[in-house]
Amino acid sequence: MGKPSDAELGPIYRAYGAAMFVAQLFEHGLALLLQAVGEERKRQGLAPRRVPVDDARRFTTIGIAFKQLKSVQAFSPDEYAVIDAGIKARNLLVHAYWNDSRSLALQTPAGRQWLIRDLVVQQQLCRAADSVVASYIDKHLHQFGYTLDSLSAFLMEQHENGSEPPPDVFH
Repeated sequence: MGKPSDAELGPIYRAYGAAMFVAQLFEHGLALLLQAVGEERKRQGLAPRRVPVDDARRFTTIGIAFKQLKSVQAFSPDEYAVIDAGIKARNLLVHAYWNDSRSLALQTPAGRQWLIRDLVVQQQLCRAADSVVASYIDKHLHQFGYTLDSLSAFLMEQHENGSEPPPDVFH
């Protein structure tokens, strides 16, 4: 069994990168929702109930963040299941994806195709969880006349020239 070529591994790298990107979006969204809920509770004069209002992004794990969030934000059973599946997919991608069996699967064409399909599934689980979280963020932002899309547009307008990589680093 020879080492797969870069051409054979390229689709897997793309699938893994895409899945990781969506997993990170989901994680950041969960942190933003935790922050939004904490801020809202603070404005209402309520204790944040262990929600780290000033630093929601510094939670220990995504699981702990979700546990904190569940203590102050109600989710339907279906939403809970989607978010829980997204957390499991994110954790698999970040911490345990490249175990022995997946590494061995890289060695065969059938294994590489299976890996691509599996990575798409993990990405879809993270994307579905992120959609649920984003809908709750939008509910909190709506109170102030904003949505995630409107904030994104504002941020794009505020984009500073020169903050992107210089052209000479591209292929």
